[in-house]
Amino acid sequence: YQRRVHGDIYMAKKTKRARSSSSSSERSKSRSRDRHRRRKHRERSLSSSKSPSHESKNRKRPIDGPKGREKWGRDDREKSEEKKEQVKKELPNFEPSGILAEYYNTESGIVRKFTEPTDAKVPSIQWFIFPFKGEDQLPTIHLQGQSSFLFGREDQIANILLENTSCSAQHAVIQFREVKKFKDDGTVQTSVKPYLMDLESANGTFLNGKKIEAARYYELFPKDIVRFGSKTYLCLLYTSPSPRDS
Repeated sequence: YQRRVHGDIYMAKKTKRARSSSSSSERSKSRSRDRHRRRKHRERSLSSSKSPSHESKNRKRPIDGPKGREKWGRDDREKSEEKKEQVKKELPNFEPSGILAEYYNTESGIVRKFTEPTDAKVPSIQWFIFPFKGEDQLPTIHLQGQSSFLFGREDQIANILLENTSCSAQHAVIQFREVKKFKDDGTVQTSVKPYLMDLESANGTFLNGKKIEAARYYELFPKDIVRFGSKTYLCLLYTSPSPRDS
């Protein structure tokens, strides 16, 4: 009996001690939590006071104008500097580069300034040129056997050589082209006609006393007078072998 009583007393004391120790540990934990919260609150307040956003809020904005209006947005200098820094992207170019045309227009290592059109054709009628240098008549030139004739001082590529210094290396070209004409009855009549084009020469090409526009075809007719350069080479075009037939 005594043992039982003493044992109950001992157990009661033990449970009391355990309860007191658990309550004390909970109190200490709550105290440590409060300290941790206070420490965090202090750190946050210090960081917010040192942040640039807080400083920018306290700063005074610049005032623009006499009426005291506040200036908003970025400065124009900053915008211009950003535009300069932006690199322009190169867009794709699908235009012909001219390499293929240069390959086909090269003759004796020299690139011709013109390209024959799709309607170029060799004439069946014989055309003649009667050149004059001043008042002296030079040998007659026959335009036959090919569809174009290049005039110039470049002897390696020119079909008809111009020896005067007022003429360019590639001065002008006479191009024969096929022309189609539709009749009233529905039939088509084709003919080959000569055309003159100046190749952007230095002193120009003149047709019947008038300077023609460069890089443009002009139709030629019998008895037309063509002048290359400033002084020499007056040419008469005929379909007859003699100029006296005129």
